[in-house]
Order: sequence, then structure tokens, then C-alpha cells
Amino acid sequence: MTRRTTRVGFLTLTRMWGGSELHTLATARALAEHGRIPVILQLGHSLYSAPERGVTDPGILVVQLPAPGSGLLSWAELLRRHAIDIVVLVKGAFASRWMSLDLSMLLSSRRYVCIEHSLPPLPEPRRSGRHLGGLVPGLGLWHLRQRAGMALHRLAPDRVIVVSHAIKQRMVDHLHYDASNIAVVQNGIDSSRFVADATAAAAARRRWDIPSGAFVVGTVARLVKQKRLDRLVAAFQQFHAQAPDAFLVLVGAGPEEAALRAQAAELGISGRCRWPGESGVPNREYPGFDCFAMTSEVEGLPYTLLEAMASERMVVAMVAPGVSEVLAAAGEGLLLKQDVGSFARAIAEVRAMAPERRAESGMRARRFVQMHHVARRQVEAVCSEILPVIL
Repeated sequence: MTRRTTRVGFLTLTRMWGGSELHTLATARALAEHGRIPVILQLGHSLYSAPERGVTDPGILVVQLPAPGSGLLSWAELLRRHAIDIVVLVKGAFASRWMSLDLSMLLSSRRYVCIEHSLPPLPEPRRSGRHLGGLVPGLGLWHLRQRAGMALHRLAPDRVIVVSHAIKQRMVDHLHYDASNIAVVQNGIDSSRFVADATAAAAARRRWDIPSGAFVVGTVARLVKQKRLDRLVAAFQQFHAQAPDAFLVLVGAGPEEAALRAQAAELGISGRCRWPGESGVPNREYPGFDCFAMTSEVEGLPYTLLEAMASERMVVAMVAPGVSEVLAAAGEGLLLKQDVGSFARAIAEVRAMAPERRAESGMRARRFVQMHHVARRQVEAVCSEILPVIL
């Protein structure tokens, strides 16, 4: 009897294209090369089947489904209908976790892998409350549900893969995961696609309507609260007071765009800000920056940081797990406390640097990425964690 080819189901609940989506697609392609059938299950969205993504690989199935119900039977039916043998939850326990999925996986014969891209929040401390105008004391059931949900998730996965040591450390120290069941596979990129190119820099500035000699602070990010781009806008306003010829470019799209535009208008810097929208080819954006800025509060290990370094951009970033991990290891860029004033002064410091010094730092950053963050090695390492679970 011929054995059926293993089908690996990637559960995706997402609304915007970013690092974890690139990671998912690269892993699916690698598993297809290993003779498995990847099935990307789009739960309530069509991101991977959008025309601009072009996910047309013959070895990968992309299925659009409604958002799942909360019951055990709905998960069991979904996985049965698509003949899924192993489940990969691509944003793990903290960005999209369902207790019903964890329980369903514990009760089934299917294998289960979680990939964590985000730093988990610290567990909330238990606190009491009262209801009905203070007449009825609260029982703290929300806290019991929180603890029960996390305990269930510690038991359910056969393997957990995380993209930074900071994520693993928090999971072990604060959420009591078994360290031996967590594998760290840091993100990697194809650095050949990201180069410091004067022609690309000039083209980017023409697209943004920015003079060729202006100093440009830029970032590439989803415009969401987690990225704390409000701090970048505020820091640029302080820096701009000393450098009135400077510009800020925020490449990306997201629900915070209107609020950020309003903030820029209120601070009087709208005319110095550019909003190119989401870029399908970010490698053509980075060369236009003199300084790449990151103001996130929390990060797993952002692809954009690696891409900026591979593009030989000078990085200025606020301390955040994942970001700090890379910059400390590379010994390049400026790493600041989470303070707007300090960040503004750091941008001014970069502007005051001789161009040769910025270029030398950029070249060293690129070499670091080429040595330690290689896309092919990363994807093969992820597959080497998933394949034994299948067997």
C-alpha cells in the first residue's frame, strides 16, 4: 500500500504582510522541496492568495476559509476536511492562541508545532474586583482562565520554535515552559537583494520628492501600535528643530496611519514627512535613507532591521528584545533607551558623522548579517525542527 504524502497545515490568522508571513512562505517552500505538501490555511483572510503575493508554487496549496469557530469539533472538522497531518501555528501562543485548538491537538493524533515571532507579554498579576456596584466580590476567574490557557499551551505543542533568545528566555523564566522543547532559530534574509546603491537611492528620493542632498530618517514597518511610531514622529520633530532640511519617510501601511499623520500635523512637520505606503520591494527603499530608525516597544527579531543592516544603513533603535539582541551582537548602530529626547539626539549624532564613518559602520553591519542571518540556513534549521516531529 502506497503511503500518503504528509500534509503540513499552516494556520494563519493575519491581516497584513510582514516578517512572519515571509517566514511562513519560505518554510512552506522548503517543506515542499522535502517532499511534503504544505497547506496554507487562511483563516478569515486572503493574504497569501492576493495577486501581488503571487503564491503560485505548484507544491503549495493555499486555501481560504472563514475564521474558525471556538469549539473542539470545528477544529477537528477543519483539519479532517483538509487531511492535515501536522499543524503549524505560525504566530504561536501569543499572537493567535485558541485554547480549543490546543485541547483539540492534545486529544488528536496529529502533531503540532508553534512558531513564535513575538515576545510574549508578562502574565498579568492576580487582582480582585467587585461587581453590581460593589455588592458582589469578584472571584478572579479571568486569572484562572489565563493560567489554565497557558498551562494547556505548554502541554499541547510537540515543538516550539522561536526567532530570538529573548523570546525563549521569557517563555522559560516567566511562563514556565520547558527549555528543552524550545528551539531558537533566528531570522535570516537573502542579503544579495539588499545593497547600498547610489542609483536606487536617487530613484527613491525622486519618488518621495526629496532633494538628493537632504538628510533622510526612514523606517519600513507596519503602521500599528506595537511599532510605537508615534515616538519616532515626536523624536523627528525635536531633531528637525536643529536640522530643518531633514525629512522623515515612513514606508508602510496600517491602522495607525491616520493618527500618525494627525500627530505630524499637530507638531508642524507634515511638510517634512513622506508616506509612500506599503512597499512590495523594500530593497529599493532602504538606499534612500541616511538613517534607519526603529522605535518598537517589543520585537521578536524584525526582518526590517536585518534588511536595513544588509543595505548598509546606519541604524538607530530603541532598546527592545530581539532588536537589542542583534545590534549588541553586531556591535554596530546606536541602541538607545526608550526615550524620545535621547532618540532625537542620537539621530543628530548620526547626521554629524562623517559620511565615511557611516559607510564603514554600514559595511560592517552588512558583513554581520551575511555571516549570521542567512535565509537559507534559517529555513533549513526550521525544517530540521519540524521534520522530526512529522516522523
